[in-house]
Amino acid sequence: ADSPLFDAPRHARSLESELRVAWGRLRLKTIALQMPEGIAATHVRLTVGEQQLPARVRTTDRRLEIQLDRETVVRPGRSLRIAIR
Repeated sequence: ADSPLFDAPRHARSLESELRVAWGRLRLKTIALQMPEGIAATHVRLTVGEQQLPARVRTTDRRLEIQLDRETVVRPGRSLRIAIR
């Protein structure tokens, strides 16, 4: 069975997203998300595997922009997890 590329279950006041790479490589430096109503990003945590990725966050209205301190490459079979609270 195919799994979705991007999964984002929403909880009461938080959002957890997972971006899975099936093939190829995904190079990331900036991620932008449209936040749902009622969720304000006060804490953002990004991980690939067990490694936490340092990043800066900027919000404008409901747009959340995450700027990674260093470009990150996510390889096949790996996932980038984003936890927003």
